[in-house]
Amino acid sequence: RTVSIGSCSPFPISELMPSLQDCLPDKTLLTELVSSDEKLINDLKNHQYDLVILHTLPEDKSLFCQRYMEERIYLSISPDHPFAKKKSISFKEMLGLRILTSQNIGFWMDITKKHLNESDLLVQGNTDALIDLIEASSLPSFNSDRILEQGIETYGRKNIPISDDDAHATYWVACRST
Repeated sequence: RTVSIGSCSPFPISELMPSLQDCLPDKTLLTELVSSDEKLINDLKNHQYDLVILHTLPEDKSLFCQRYMEERIYLSISPDHPFAKKKSISFKEMLGLRILTSQNIGFWMDITKKHLNESDLLVQGNTDALIDLIEASSLPSFNSDRILEQGIETYGRKNIPISDDDAHATYWVACRST
């Protein structure tokens, strides 16, 4: 009666849920955000999840994997910011910036902490509060090409793609093959 789904990032799970709800109308769908692909795979193999969304293709032959989607993160800034004329930006160039971000971004938090000073990340646990802060300030924040493609945009902001390879993810849906 219940299908458990683990995901390394919030966007792919939000995209997949409507299709799963249509295909499995009599099932309860439970989702969990877990930043570690390794933990997701272990929990899938231990039957904690029926399906997982990963950001790396597992080499484990006991899993069935299907490429699902891609995502790139952006730096969202005010039009008068010194970086506003840039076509792209690297994490290295962002060092020292105070950047608003959500606490609930899965593995993207690990990526940003890997490249930026943790003290520069202004982490917000409440999404509504984060949106209010972004709209009321000129502080940079993160965005995603997938969110922009949906037409969800913070007005008065310029979105610059982050050029590092780590700022791009290919997502894989995986389940047990037996």
